[in-house]
Amino acid sequence: MREQRLGEEEIAARFFVSVATVRQRLRLVSVSPRLLDHYAEDEMTLEQIMAFSITNDHVRQEQVWDTISRSHSREPYYIRRLLTETAIRASDRRAVYVGIEAYEAAGGVTMRDLFDHDQGGWLQDPALLEQLAMEKLKADAEAIQASEGWKWVEAAFDFPYGHTTGLRRVYGEQAEMTEDELARYDATRAGYDKLNAEYAEADEYSEATEQKLEELGAELDRLNDRPYVFDPQEVARGGVFVSLGVSGEPKVERGFVRPEDEPKYETDLTDDIGDDHDAHVSAPPVTGAAGGEGTQPDDEDETIKPLPDRLVLDLTAARTIALRNAPPIQIPQQFDEPFQRRARHFEILLGLLKILFDDIIAARRPSPDWLVQSAWAIARGEAILAGDPDPEEPVGPPKPSPLPGQSSGGSCARRNHRGARHRPEI
Repeated sequence: MREQRLGEEEIAARFFVSVATVRQRLRLVSVSPRLLDHYAEDEMTLEQIMAFSITNDHVRQEQVWDTISRSHSREPYYIRRLLTETAIRASDRRAVYVGIEAYEAAGGVTMRDLFDHDQGGWLQDPALLEQLAMEKLKADAEAIQASEGWKWVEAAFDFPYGHTTGLRRVYGEQAEMTEDELARYDATRAGYDKLNAEYAEADEYSEATEQKLEELGAELDRLNDRPYVFDPQEVARGGVFVSLGVSGEPKVERGFVRPEDEPKYETDLTDDIGDDHDAHVSAPPVTGAAGGEGTQPDDEDETIKPLPDRLVLDLTAARTIALRNAPPIQIPQQFDEPFQRRARHFEILLGLLKILFDDIIAARRPSPDWLVQSAWAIARGEAILAGDPDPEEPVGPPKPSPLPGQSSGGSCARRNHRGARHRPEI
């Protein structure tokens, strides 16, 4: 009857069956004749034939049959998975975003399973779907840029992790409700609360009441979901990232400013910064014997003799104090207090790192005061990250530790010598 060009509805009417049943029978006939022969010889089950009918490609059907005939897994779900492994589910976020109608209008083919719930089927042309989705996403991004006035906009299905690193984020303020919107919100809220209270006391389920509550809730959400208003100057220098959400809806991230787009301030910070080297106390090179007057350097040994360890400790402690008491870098007032706090902490860490670098080059141990200041700097950094106040800053440098071979007191040294056991150095 199909050869007589009868429609599916007419065939269903003549045999007193549903149109879905006619479509299923016609779909079974579209299976490869070779597979139908195997079914006639009881080498295949009806469920397997139904699984193969998901596609009209006879070559692909026979390839899958040759594959599963050599394995132990011949279940219908496995056949469907092999036939659709290169296709995309209709529930995919790109398919939801583009729409099946737009995809098929562009020439795409959709596979449908008439014998099982297929959640919309499978799209056989992934390249076409990708192209349509990207074109629509870029069009939506350009529409946002044109309507809101952002300097730049970027569109992608997904952005890599950390794509906003180094960018300053600005936030807008939600627009206030107009008098009409506020009155409508109050009326809708009152109606929702009243209907919800009455329905809570009802004994029976009411589909109409459920639908009415959903409509009122949707209206409240729409009124609450007001757009955010950004500073026009920030909009002129900022941008937007547009990506695709997991449910197929556009995900818009507004208010990112690139470093090169930041406003340029002509404030000269050179005079305020000062010279770090002037704040550090340095000792002149000693070429003669300590305490000697008029001592001439040895002609045979022109190398500079190292400073005494006690003097190095005192100079390092003085340099650390000078660094701590150095005037902070002046940060422009347009930056908030947390930013200024971090900038000051960066200056402290940089100074401590310079001192440590000099000590390593000179092959000397860090001074006790440097260790105290470093511990305080670590605690201050943790407080900044946690949003807590700064810890108490050390008042003054501790006394230098005794040098190797020296003791802080005769009696104490003798007592330690009598009471301590010999321990190997670690």
